[in-house]
Amino acid sequence: MTSSLLYALISVSVKDGIDQFARNLVELGFSIISSGGTYRYLKEHDIAVTSVEEFRQTSLIRRLTAANNAKPEQERIPEQNIHWASQIAGQHAEIHGVLLATTAMADQLEALGMVRISLVCVDYYALHAELERPDATIASIIEAIDVGGPTQATAASKGGRIVVSTPEDRQETINWLRAGRPNEEEFVTRSIAKALANNLAYYAPLVERLSGGDYSVLVLERAQKLGYAENRWMGGADLMRRFGSKDRAAKGALSTFRRKEGSEPGYINYTDADGGRRLIARIENFYRKNGLSIPAIAVGLKHGNPCGVGIADFDTGAGMLRAIRNMVAGNPGALFGGTVMTNFVIDDEAAALLRTYLTGKQKRPIDAVWAPTVTDCAVAQLRRVNNRCRMMVSSSFSYGTTELSVAKRFRQLEADEFLRQGPGDQVFNLNDPHLTKLGRLTKRQRMDMLLGLAICGAANSNTIVITKNGMMLGLGLCQNSRVVACEHAVNGARRCGHNIRGSVAVSDSFFPFNDGPRKLIRAGVGAIFATSGSLNDKAFRTLCRGRKRRVNVVMGPDEMFRMFCKH
Repeated sequence: MTSSLLYALISVSVKDGIDQFARNLVELGFSIISSGGTYRYLKEHDIAVTSVEEFRQTSLIRRLTAANNAKPEQERIPEQNIHWASQIAGQHAEIHGVLLATTAMADQLEALGMVRISLVCVDYYALHAELERPDATIASIIEAIDVGGPTQATAASKGGRIVVSTPEDRQETINWLRAGRPNEEEFVTRSIAKALANNLAYYAPLVERLSGGDYSVLVLERAQKLGYAENRWMGGADLMRRFGSKDRAAKGALSTFRRKEGSEPGYINYTDADGGRRLIARIENFYRKNGLSIPAIAVGLKHGNPCGVGIADFDTGAGMLRAIRNMVAGNPGALFGGTVMTNFVIDDEAAALLRTYLTGKQKRPIDAVWAPTVTDCAVAQLRRVNNRCRMMVSSSFSYGTTELSVAKRFRQLEADEFLRQGPGDQVFNLNDPHLTKLGRLTKRQRMDMLLGLAICGAANSNTIVITKNGMMLGLGLCQNSRVVACEHAVNGARRCGHNIRGSVAVSDSFFPFNDGPRKLIRAGVGAIFATSGSLNDKAFRTLCRGRKRRVNVVMGPDEMFRMFCKH
């Protein structure tokens, strides 16, 4: 095929960088066809371009004129009628006809005076922005629907053309063309698949909005192929993200992490990291919401749940090391073979603490470390035989910036059904007027209660967490009764030698009986957070604030403050 027969159709609403893409195509022998604003933009940037209208007229007028001239002069239609026909013929029927024509139809195209467009570059009107506008109406949303972009992408896909449907694909396409089109069938097929996925993702939020939630379309793209599944016999596993969310992913999203050292992380590494990221985001947002400085945070995890949590003032390097000490000291044995996530840099001192603090002569094996970065000296200290310590870093994951998800949550059930609910992270101020307080929290108790609230909403229910001095002392989770959860939390703290007196206990719901809180109070807990809504509420308050006890209490309606998680 000669260069004069190479045509590219470009029609985009966002013009950033499109002039350079078009210029590169011209250098590669393409003639550019465009319309409207894109045509004017390219003209203004001194790029040779043919308008869609001119392209349509060139082909259609040629056919109409030839047919008209073949008639006797008295039967010919006026010339202006030919131009009128070209303007209304099929609403760009020539464009879509050219795109749908297969390579086997080259002779038919030539006979009709039409050329083959081999590349299409499109994007879509900003429908998502209209959907997110607070005062958007059904009429304004429908008005914002793009027809041209999705339709051209679909026609080009069916015609087997190269489809460039996102800005990030433009340079990749240029590089591929310059390289001589290696593995052409695979490249074109992938471009078609992405264009069709782009169409689905474009319409997905519109479908849900217009149907009032009766229909949901979830379009995902692979962010990373994982080393192995939850069990190795299950085959492969992938980290997926919502299609098109790469550039607008939440800060510190797991897809932004890259592997600096160690073997490829697997499914469980990511479920652990997800639990850690969510917990760090909750701690940062709870402290911010309550007007407190965001602390340095270190989290240890096993099977997606925290096995150690430590915080400290983020003022100096000493604060970061103190956060690690608090995390490890909470339950030194539980961290063996576990995952660590921090909102600060892991340097050689931090790595040394992770490996040796409270271990005696034995070095603690760490399965994975997730942090903003890990220094080279720290890598050397954390490295294990067979690369079994995965070190994952992300510049997007940094102190004070981790965002909580605001997306709806889906859970797949066994019979290929799904549960859907709203975002699962509630962050509130302890001065919320809906909260009832008995007694006065000390400043330290307030900070520890915020830590406990953050942990409680990120661990499997039923959950009781005990915190003190920026450390998680004990955690009773995933229990069938609240009293057993209290026992687990108290016994875990005692087993690790912690002094529970004056600590804070947080429950993810109300206490139906006094057996659970009685165990906490007898262990020395000085303040308790629980929801209200139980027939036992009055007895619970009397137990905590009786003659012999002065345990501080914070309570709020269960329908507003319950923190059930991971059901």
